[in-house]
Amino acid sequence: MTEAPHIAPLDIHYSLPVRGVRLAICSEPRHSAQSLRMVFRAPKGTPAAHVHLLAAIMERGTKSFPTMRDFTTECDRLYGANLDWDAFRDGDGMCLGLTVYFVAPRAVSDRKYEGEVWHLLRESLLEPAFLDPAFDAKLFDVEKTNYGYFLKHLQTDPSASAMLSAFKALLKGDPLAVPFSGTPEQLEGLTLNKLRRLYGRIVCKGRALAVSDGPVEVACMESRLSGFLGNGARSGRRIVAPFTPPGTARRVREEGRGEGDQIAVFFALERGFKCTRAELNAAVGVMSSGSQSRLYMKLREGSGLAYGNGEFVSPDKRLFAILSSVLPGRGSDAVNLIKREFRTAARDLREEELAALKREVRAAMLKDLDSPSRISRLLLITSLRGKKFNPASSLARSESVKCDRVKAVIAALRPFGDYVARGSERTTQE
Repeated sequence: MTEAPHIAPLDIHYSLPVRGVRLAICSEPRHSAQSLRMVFRAPKGTPAAHVHLLAAIMERGTKSFPTMRDFTTECDRLYGANLDWDAFRDGDGMCLGLTVYFVAPRAVSDRKYEGEVWHLLRESLLEPAFLDPAFDAKLFDVEKTNYGYFLKHLQTDPSASAMLSAFKALLKGDPLAVPFSGTPEQLEGLTLNKLRRLYGRIVCKGRALAVSDGPVEVACMESRLSGFLGNGARSGRRIVAPFTPPGTARRVREEGRGEGDQIAVFFALERGFKCTRAELNAAVGVMSSGSQSRLYMKLREGSGLAYGNGEFVSPDKRLFAILSSVLPGRGSDAVNLIKREFRTAARDLREEELAALKREVRAAMLKDLDSPSRISRLLLITSLRGKKFNPASSLARSESVKCDRVKAVIAALRPFGDYVARGSERTTQE
C-alpha cells in the first residue's frame, strides 16, 4: 500500500463563537488570491424559495453601484473580483451564502485597491441596492418571475421532476422531502418589503460563519470581518431531525416525462449500527462515487443499462441514495441490479477496490490544498458542523479505513424504498 504523503499543517485561526458569530481564518502567504466565504443561517421554517430569491436580488447592485452593470464594471476594474450570492440547505434549514474571491492586495501596485475591495464587500453585505426606497420594484418582479419559471422548469424536466417525486414519495414526512430549491407555491404572496424584512432576519440577525484562505493576515481579516458582522446578538442553530425508515419498504412506479427511465434507490443504516464518517464515505465511494465504483462499472460499463449515476448522502440522517438515468423500460432491472450489487459487495469487496478509492481521495486532497477556494470550501464544511479542519488528520482517517469495516457498512445500508419513472417506449441510442 502506498504511503500517505506528508501534509504540512495549515495555519488556521478559529475565533471563539461570540454572540452568534464564528470565524475560521487560514493564512497562506504562498497564495496570490484571497478566498472568503460568509454564511448566514435563516430562521427555522423559512421557505427555501425565499432564500434563493434573496440571493438573486442581493446581486442587483449596491448603494454606490446601484445597477448590475455598475457592479459588474467595478468588479472588473478591481482585477476581476468575484462576489456571488447563493442559497443552500444545511441540515434541515436554509443558509444564505456570499463567496468572495479577489487578488491579494500585496500583488497589486494600486494603493487604493485594498480599501476599494473592502468597501465593495461591505456594501454588498450591508447596503445592497434593493434596500434603497428608490429601488425599482419592477426588478423584484423580474427576479421573482424568473425564479418561478425555473422552479416550474424543474417540475417538467424529465430528470429533475423524477427526483423531486422520488424524494417526496420515499422521504415523506422528512424536511428533505421538500425541494431545497423551493416550490412555486412558496413564492405566492412574497413582496419586496417582505424580502427586505427577511434580509434583516438573516444577514443582520442570523447566526453567521465566515471562513477564508489566502495571504491576508489573520489580524487584518479578523478585524474586517468583525466590523462587517457587528456586535449585535445573532440567533439560530443547525437543526437536523432524525430520519426513521418506514417499517415496510416503499416501491413507487409512475409514468415519467422523458424517453429513458429515471430511478432512485434509498438506503438507511440499520438502527443502532455505528460507523465513522470516513467509513461511510468509503462505502459510498466504492459503491457509487469513485471513478472505479461498482455501480459505475456494472450499471454503465458492464450492462449498459445506465447513462450515468449519481448519489445523495446525508451522514446526519444516515441516508444514502443512488440516482440514475437508465434505458427505457429497464428501470426495475437497474433497481434490482443495484440492490444485488450491495448484497454482493457486503460479502466480496476486495482490498484492491478500497485501495483504488484511497488513491483518488489522496489525489483530491492534495489538489484541494493547492487552491484557496477549495480550502475555504473544506473549512466551511467542517465549520458548519462545529468541527476544526485538519487535512492531515482527515487523510489519516481515510487511509486507516479497513476493508472489513466498509463491508460492514455496506451490509448495514438497508434499502427502504425505490422509485422508477418509466420512460417512453421509443428506442434511445446512447
